[in-house]
Amino acid sequence: MSKVSLDELAEALDDRGDWSQWWFDPASGRIVLSMDEFVSGVPDDVDTDGMIAIDPLPPRRAYDAMVEFADAVGAPRAREALQRSLDGKGAFRRFRRALDDFPDLGLRWRDFEQLASDVRALHWLRDHDVVRPDDLAEALRERRRRVEAIVEEVGLGGHDASPRVEREEGPHRWAEIVTHLDA
Repeated sequence: MSKVSLDELAEALDDRGDWSQWWFDPASGRIVLSMDEFVSGVPDDVDTDGMIAIDPLPPRRAYDAMVEFADAVGAPRAREALQRSLDGKGAFRRFRRALDDFPDLGLRWRDFEQLASDVRALHWLRDHDVVRPDDLAEALRERRRRVEAIVEEVGLGGHDASPRVEREEGPHRWAEIVTHLDA
């Protein structure tokens, strides 16, 4: 387990590129990117014997993490803004933009998102039976504890739920400002 880079595996699981293929070497724990020669301009000499192809996960998995985080936010205005951002096409971009108005939540989201990526990578390792069950269980427990701590923190409204408004934006966001002040 210690020789596997969860960050690299998570990156591979999120890569939906048409011209690349990621591979996992169970013997070494290495993760290797293989690029189409047409795109890279160099022959691909990756020896994939004994390696496991890493197919990308559906975007729904990352979307579900955003929903879980938004639903956990205790500050009503922030929670509603995040939940509204998740409706329809372009949700990933809108969610990031909504977080810009709540910088403290943005920091907690990055921690939460990293943990969610780690958990997806750990589940992939479990599904391919390439880590010891005890190591996997401990890694999942640790991340679950950290996720629960973040959920508790944002659920208590421990972050400023006030939207951040730059001076020049004031006239354009006056209705939002007044709504916040009335609350």
